[in-house]
Amino acid sequence: MTSQDLSRRRRFAILAGLFLFALAIRLVGLDFGYLLGDERVNFAAKVLAGQVVPDQHFYPPLFNYLGAVALVVLYGVGEVVGWWSGLAGFRDQYFDDPTVFYLALRVMTSLFAAAIAPLFYLVARCMGFEPRRAFIVGLFGAVTPITVYLSHIAKSDVPLAMSMVLCVWLLLRRLQDGPRRDFWLGAGLILGVSFKQSFVFFAFPLLMMHLFHVVRDEGWVSWGRSVLRMLLVGMPLWAVCNIGIILDLANFVTYQKIQTVMSVRVGEGMGESLVLWFTMLSDNVIGITWVMAAAFLGFPVLWALRPGSAPRYLPQLWLVAFVAVALVVWIARLRQPEGLWIGFFTVVQLVVALGLVALLRDRLRIVGVIACVAAFSLSGLGMATIWRQSLAPAMMPDVAGYVANTYAGARIFSGVDLGLPVAAEARVEEQDRISRLAAKYDVTLPEQAAPDHAAPEDGLFIRQAPSVMFGLEAASDADLRGIVQPHAWPLQPEEWVLRDWRKSGFEVFVVSNLAYLVNETPSPVFRAFYGELAASCAIARVFPAAKPLYLERDITVLTCPPI
Repeated sequence: MTSQDLSRRRRFAILAGLFLFALAIRLVGLDFGYLLGDERVNFAAKVLAGQVVPDQHFYPPLFNYLGAVALVVLYGVGEVVGWWSGLAGFRDQYFDDPTVFYLALRVMTSLFAAAIAPLFYLVARCMGFEPRRAFIVGLFGAVTPITVYLSHIAKSDVPLAMSMVLCVWLLLRRLQDGPRRDFWLGAGLILGVSFKQSFVFFAFPLLMMHLFHVVRDEGWVSWGRSVLRMLLVGMPLWAVCNIGIILDLANFVTYQKIQTVMSVRVGEGMGESLVLWFTMLSDNVIGITWVMAAAFLGFPVLWALRPGSAPRYLPQLWLVAFVAVALVVWIARLRQPEGLWIGFFTVVQLVVALGLVALLRDRLRIVGVIACVAAFSLSGLGMATIWRQSLAPAMMPDVAGYVANTYAGARIFSGVDLGLPVAAEARVEEQDRISRLAAKYDVTLPEQAAPDHAAPEDGLFIRQAPSVMFGLEAASDADLRGIVQPHAWPLQPEEWVLRDWRKSGFEVFVVSNLAYLVNETPSPVFRAFYGELAASCAIARVFPAAKPLYLERDITVLTCPPI
């Protein structure tokens, strides 16, 4: 066996080891007990039924298509081990207990997240790090807290983060190997934008780095040809990955207008927004730890004081990350959910990991060692928090049992899905509301596949709190004139009059996160409704949240005297 063969085997072993380690720590607690509303397993299932155009176009459809592939794999595995027999059994399982279906998509999400670790290693090797130090960089990719946490939620956020790191590696390969890498870089960019639109805020500064180096080293003509080659592979690939958009372009544009209303904030302060960004960045769970966050802001000062101390390309990658973050903060302001940041935080983690490991061969080695040990320790604490919450029993069975046993004959207003059988009359009222809103906004409701068995006729009289799309709590009909889509309704003020609910016989109110709704929500309508509820009704029971990372919040059950 030649030395080259040994080198290849060693490289494969390192990449495989990083991937398997990263995957193992993400599979812990993958089944945290329930399905989150943003995990659109039904979209992937509809792809298998031939529906490539999604019911909603908030995000590109590629994740749905990959989810369909995961379900095909699941079907094959289930046939072999005897979970079901044939497609009919597969379908029945989906309606009886969809747990294994959303777990399949979460495993797929975790595979994308695990790929970040070997990509960190490959980036480090591209920048001249020897295998041992590149392996440390890879470990930083494996333990990035936010990617461990969001691996448990089947959304396109994690594949987006992987795509960003992939594009960094592909750009470095392009700058080192020349034009023959243009096609791969073009494919990587299209992959990223096909997972989530926010990728463009990263792609813009990354392509500016591409322009700077290619023009400087090869000239403008070569840069133009490079862009053309990227387009030649990118445009056909985009069409394949986004066929659902092409077939329904008008609705896609409409949903982007809704997304703009949800996401773009104009009147909120930039200073507060930056503080919120840094608070999230420095968190041990939804960020990358305060050590890595501080190092990200401190490295430019260090490099300025010690010119030539940074590895080649690292200052430019820092600038790419900084510009991307600044663009997002400027647009989103105070609306910064964790999923918005995962890709950008992962790139920041990569830049800082490269900088810290570079210090290990510098005269500031002791600083690098201390920072690396501290960052790994804090990441470990963050992962322990994630595992503890994901493995804790869910609170909803206790809440549902209490409500069912205590208020079986009452009319119940619930802000959470209790998972209890609902009386036929209440189901009819809820469907009438949806139909009324569809008629009001002149939209066609999507078809819903019905289970083979009918819903039980008996049950509790439970009405869900009138649904409002997250991000549209403060939006009005005027804000969304002409662009309202099914189930993306703006808030209907007339539905949020407490006296009307109480006059209709509702005496029990189940509320999640009451303190937030009374004091912090951006919606004045919500604040008025829940403020009056808290002031005029008695608290019967409070259930503390066990899994706040997984959207559990303290649940308060209130009882109101009849009017």
